Amino acid sequence: MIDFEPRGAGVRVHLSTADVGVLRRLPELLDTLGDPVDDPAAARLAPGAYPDDPDADAEFRRLAAAELSRGRAADRHELLASLEAGAVDLDAELAAAWLRVINETRLLLAARLGIEDDGWTYRRIGRSSRAALLYYLSWAQESLLAALEPGFGTEPASWTA
Repeated sequence: MIDFEPRGAGVRVHLSTADVGVLRRLPELLDTLGDPVDDPAAARLAPGAYPDDPDADAEFRRLAAAELSRGRAADRHELLASLEAGAVDLDAELAAAWLRVINETRLLLAARLGIEDDGWTYRRIGRSSRAALLYYLSWAQESLLAALEPGFGTEPASWTA
């Protein structure tokens, strides 16, 4: 399991070979997103800004889509580039990129597993590889946030179902 060690304003991340393998696959998994009209995972990652005004919403999407895509690609690149070392030092900016990639992947997985609310449990969603990855990423996200902000959240044991 990933070990997050607070370091000043950042975090040192100790990664096993297995952790590196999982994290390297996140951008690849995110590349499977389709069109928001046809893919519930893509729709979850691109919620409307103006739900009551379809024309304004379409204009917002047209104006923001390229910038959001560039930002997401940059985050994925930063994550992959930082995985070259076994122990990674994350400053606040790089930690934020990691958190965005992890969260995007969690949202993708949740949509594809049919999770519609925050009340999911590992038992309720089954024991598929997607469910296991969602569980792992949820733990990693909470643990990274806790390392960045002492006192954040709960102990990783809170993820037991």
